[in-house]
Amino acid sequence: MWLMWKKWWPIVLAVLVIGIVGRSYYVMHAQAQDIKHAWVEVMKQYGQRSALVSDLSNVVKTYAGPEEDILFKLSDIQSRAVRMNLNLEEAANPAKLKRFQEVQGELSGILTQMTLISDHYPLLAESLDYQRLTTRLEEAENRINQARNNYIQAVRTYNATLRRFPQSMTAKLFGQYVRANFSIENEREISNAQRVQF
Repeated sequence: MWLMWKKWWPIVLAVLVIGIVGRSYYVMHAQAQDIKHAWVEVMKQYGQRSALVSDLSNVVKTYAGPEEDILFKLSDIQSRAVRMNLNLEEAANPAKLKRFQEVQGELSGILTQMTLISDHYPLLAESLDYQRLTTRLEEAENRINQARNNYIQAVRTYNATLRRFPQSMTAKLFGQYVRANFSIENEREISNAQRVQF
């Protein structure tokens, strides 16, 4: 019996190791796909908001032409936000992700300022186009918050998996790394401050 075990134990051990590595890789790959899908959704929601911002800007110009300062700021920040279209690999870079969040936060802030304009221009506040766009922008902000929260959770799950044994060994073997995530400060902003109220 011992001779039989002695003969087969390297094969049994190899099969176990391959099974563990394979399972670990499968889990990491599935979670990486979750991150990818969550990030695509984040970018999609920002893109939809960007289209609404352009429409809102045109409506505000029609009714509140003298507010060129805010409209210029909005145009500038929106163009920076559109140019800062991060792909998934760039989102893994903490500095780029932080800068992306800052620009998106600036855009949310200027949108809040634009809503205050309607207090000074009753015709703007009564405009059906303005009301429709502000409602759609509020919905877009809510979808952005949900998409970002989904991304945060996907990255947390992935990073936790990479830090556990045996996945940590498999991650090193296949060159996987811990991904950057929104910081705690940004997470609080995401949950609270960046909601645009119209």
